[in-house]
Amino acid sequence: MFTAIVAGIIALTMVGNGIAYHNQMNNFRSSQATTNAIGVYNRAQVETIRNIFCPVTYARMFPDLMNAFGDGRTQSSATNLWNHFHRYGLSGREPARLTGFSPVFEPIHYFANNPDLVQAFGSDRYLALQHFVVHGMREGRNSSPSFSVQFYQARYQDLRNAFGGQLDRYYIHYVQHGIHEGRTAR
Repeated sequence: MFTAIVAGIIALTMVGNGIAYHNQMNNFRSSQATTNAIGVYNRAQVETIRNIFCPVTYARMFPDLMNAFGDGRTQSSATNLWNHFHRYGLSGREPARLTGFSPVFEPIHYFANNPDLVQAFGSDRYLALQHFVVHGMREGRNSSPSFSVQFYQARYQDLRNAFGGQLDRYYIHYVQHGIHEGRTAR
């Protein structure tokens, strides 16, 4: 009896040192993950978020972080800014940090242009980000006032040749290369 009660209690998600442990009635699994206000992003979701994270944008949005870690243009500065975002913004400790981490995702814009998500998630920014990473990028959802995946895809033949209809690749390309190459995104 006591074991069944403990197993039920352990069904709550716990995260330690970046590893999530789930135990639902003796169904144990572990994976690299990040906890947030609503639960856990899995390893693939965290990797996608890292791919669309822009340290320069994040530093510009938060001058306190720029003063602490630099402008995001060096490897050290970029790593420190990612670590801060991962620890505080993504985890839910500082929800305001979830805004301004990427030029391809802005939670308020995402909700304003996708009313079905407001019905499903209310105004929960963490659920919006999770939806964007899991579904929105592949669906080509309007996610930012400074980026249109349809425009970006239509404008650049070389990217269409490389990515075809894999819309998620365009979001990642823009953050990792397109901005620095001076490509237009809207």
